[in-house]
Amino acid sequence: MLKLIRVCILMSIVLGAPLFLLLQFSGILSERSASVLKIRPLTGPGVGSAFPVKFKGVKYLITAAHVCADNSVLTTPNHAHIVIYAAKHLDICILSATGLDVEPIPLGVKNVGPPWLNIVKTVGYPGGEGIIISHGSYVRKSFKKFATTSKPPCPSPEVKSIYKHPFFGPQEHCVNAINGIETTAKVLPGNSGGPALDVFNRVIGVVIAYSRFNGHGFYVGINQLRLVLERASEVKQ
Repeated sequence: MLKLIRVCILMSIVLGAPLFLLLQFSGILSERSASVLKIRPLTGPGVGSAFPVKFKGVKYLITAAHVCADNSVLTTPNHAHIVIYAAKHLDICILSATGLDVEPIPLGVKNVGPPWLNIVKTVGYPGGEGIIISHGSYVRKSFKKFATTSKPPCPSPEVKSIYKHPFFGPQEHCVNAINGIETTAKVLPGNSGGPALDVFNRVIGVVIAYSRFNGHGFYVGINQLRLVLERASEVKQ
């Protein structure tokens, strides 16, 4: 009988702990997704996704540089945000988050999650409509580098931007995909600028593109995002 009790306790630990963690992380994911916002230029067309982070004690809003384009001001619901720093070569744009009453999403440590839990989640507004959370896994660390151009065809046929025009639909542009990371998490036009999250719902990158062949998403990793945030922190606001 004692042996049976020990076996039952062991099984409850083995099976119950992952279930508890899954439920815990699901609740955290719901909170994190509430921090992802729809963003658009103050003037002109287009819509993408954005999310707040805290770096060196300051809150910033993050999106993709091709969402910011050449605009100096972009808007989220009830707020206007000034572009602080745009790294077009990495497709990352940093904006002010003054007065934004939204919890920042914690930054991760590595470009991918732990190998024992190969999970990547993308959060954003595909189609410029309601928020969607897509689950997938890490595929590879980089894909073919190519220079930014204004319109397809792109030098690499499988990658294009996911910029959403409110009147004319998805506007396809080539993006600079240096150090892009591929995930099976699906993304669509409107996801640009949203976060890629690890299993602990920490930011591991910024979504910038997708594959038209299999729907896989591509994101710029947290290492590059931290470098851009460092530059943005040096800009006097």
